[in-house]
Amino acid sequence: MAKNSEVRGQALVSIVLPTYNGARYLRQSIESCLNQTYSNIELIIVDDGSTDDTPDIIGSFRDSRIKSLKHDKNKGLPHALNTGFAAARGEFLTWTSDDNEYLPQAIEEMVAFLTVQDCPFVYCDYFSVSDEMAEKKPIKFPDFPPFERGNYIGACFMLRREVAAETGEYDSGVSLVEDYDYWIRISRKFSMKHLARPLYLFRKHDRSLSATRAYEIRIADPLLRLKHRLITGGQARDAITRAVTEKQPGFSTINALAARVLLGGTIIGELNKFEKGLLTHEECLTRIAASINRRLPALQACFHTGKIIKRVARPVLKTHAG
Repeated sequence: MAKNSEVRGQALVSIVLPTYNGARYLRQSIESCLNQTYSNIELIIVDDGSTDDTPDIIGSFRDSRIKSLKHDKNKGLPHALNTGFAAARGEFLTWTSDDNEYLPQAIEEMVAFLTVQDCPFVYCDYFSVSDEMAEKKPIKFPDFPPFERGNYIGACFMLRREVAAETGEYDSGVSLVEDYDYWIRISRKFSMKHLARPLYLFRKHDRSLSATRAYEIRIADPLLRLKHRLITGGQARDAITRAVTEKQPGFSTINALAARVLLGGTIIGELNKFEKGLLTHEECLTRIAASINRRLPALQACFHTGKIIKRVARPVLKTHAG
């Protein structure tokens, strides 16, 4: 714990760290928060009902800056974030994942940027790193995030307390894209400035949320953009059909057109209901997944890579379609 003389005059920064069965990398993530060059932080760890060694790892730290909270059962990331921020006391707020790490100067540089620039929200570049950090690739973001194309804020950011107060809680009805939704909502009322410095390590591994549920996220993304009127129903339909077919070996324009013919009518029907408020985000995602599931045999016939599509898509679709 930093001495009082080290934090005198520093505004308090609240870092929320939600975790669910994240024991594999949790210790490194916690240490990266505690080892910041900026001393006046509180680290709010929210255990979202973990059944692995997560509680033991959290309990092994003896640092008064840590506040540990726990859900009796898993409620999902949006709920964990809301629990954490409800307990936050800081003037500046941020959150991190249990498998990623801050560089030592990250918090200090973001606080300085917000202060000098007198802005409400900052987002930074980061390094994409391999599982054991053998590979390190810088990921750079645009100065003006094009939200109509995707989530261009990334995983390293900080906002002033008044921004969170005005924006409200994370929406549990848009799980998988709750952060993207939050950024869009913030952008409607506040400016968002880019600090073009990589200050974070974003770990790519086979157990991460972005890896295990990547297919679902690629369907949920255009649904969210449609919800916020950033794209049309036709654009959402095309994005979803690309999510089913794109980046597969043997993909071609003919295959893309075939997928649109097989899927487009049903998908656009569900999207129309979603736009009218007749379906929630989760209901629309479930119905579209069920539609794709029913048409998988016909889709596979259009591709030389039917086995690949089935292996990639079937587990996810089964989850949503029953």
